[in-house]
Amino acid sequence: MKIGKYTVYAPFLADDKPSEAEIWGASVWLWMLSPRHSKTPLRALGKLLLPLIKQKQYVLVLENNQPCFFLSWGALSAETEQRYLSGCDESELYQQLRSGNRIWLFDWIAPSDEDNEMAELIMSTIFPDQCFRMLRLNESEKSIRIIEFKGHKLSEKQADEWRAAHPVMYPQKAQQNQQEQQ
Repeated sequence: MKIGKYTVYAPFLADDKPSEAEIWGASVWLWMLSPRHSKTPLRALGKLLLPLIKQKQYVLVLENNQPCFFLSWGALSAETEQRYLSGCDESELYQQLRSGNRIWLFDWIAPSDEDNEMAELIMSTIFPDQCFRMLRLNESEKSIRIIEFKGHKLSEKQADEWRAAHPVMYPQKAQQNQQEQQ
């Protein structure tokens, strides 16, 4: 689909029929150009990217027929979210990519300076009426934090209500919830 100056492939919105090989090639190319991602061994990308491409849980953006952005995501259950945050194996996670309604962005790859434009595209077109989260690594501080987003069609109140109903399932929080239920 065409959105402004971009061609956007998001098969869960519109099946534009690019082949898996084309998506794979574009995503690997972007991955290798990204300073944050390029240290990942090429052999690992099959495990990291192919399941998401096969399950059509990605967004690929082209500008002038050139890949400029790749995003992968999953809709996780509370239990799967808790396993994800505790560092479960990707192969286990990828079997549960459509297990719930907690949207997590996995790979945000924009090697150029298009982060703001891509964030706008994601919040206005891809997930306009949903809340979603992403883990963000701060390499200099060697820390990870959760970033929360909301689509542009949601009010702050709606986003706050969703977050209250779907709190982040930190591993220790999940254990507390299980103990409280017993």
